[in-house]
Amino acid sequence: MNNKSLQIKRYEMKSIWDSFEWLLKEKLIGLDNNARAINYEMRTMGVPENMAEAFVAEQFKRLSQEVIAEQRAKYDGSER
Repeated sequence: MNNKSLQIKRYEMKSIWDSFEWLLKEKLIGLDNNARAINYEMRTMGVPENMAEAFVAEQFKRLSQEVIAEQRAKYDGSER
């Protein structure tokens, strides 16, 4: 692919990303609100803040890896 074609592809990718970014941001804000609520509830049960934050971060990491694996298994090979 020549330089001009690469520039066009980058522009197209950016345009596609931009059309979804607002939605992704809304979902991430919602997840952040959920994480804050979980942390708050853990702290009200006497869990130290740093312990709660570390636990929630680890659980989000585990869950995101689980979802990625499930979605790959579900969609790999189709529409690609």
